Amino acid sequence: MLLLLTLMTVGLVGCGGAEPQARAVTIEAEGFEYRPTGIEATVGEPLRLTLDNVGTLLHDWSIDEIPLNGEARFVEEGHSADHDMSDMETDDPTVHVVAAAGEKGTIVFTPSQAGTYTFYCTVEGHRAGGMVGELVVTE
Repeated sequence: MLLLLTLMTVGLVGCGGAEPQARAVTIEAEGFEYRPTGIEATVGEPLRLTLDNVGTLLHDWSIDEIPLNGEARFVEEGHSADHDMSDMETDDPTVHVVAAAGEKGTIVFTPSQAGTYTFYCTVEGHRAGGMVGELVVTE
């Protein structure tokens, strides 16, 4: 009986400090559009966002300013060394993931404040071409 109680206690302690499971969200990028163009989340909900570039052009997914719990962290990068971010409104976006043509990039982040946040592609001309969407975070 003592062994059983010890094992149960160790199991519960091990589960108590676990990081919440991130909800998987996939955004497809092709041409000058994202699919879907809208994402909903709640404050404190970790998101595992994958940018799936099914097109033939380089794309990224960026939010200039959004309050986060912690920092955004890369899980998988489809990064390109010659990525031009000239359409950025800020020099250092809060969330930014790149995917070359035919590749994927994944980032995990947790919004900490309710609001509507615009995401867009920073590749020159893509935002102006309509490559934008909204992340709506609710309480």
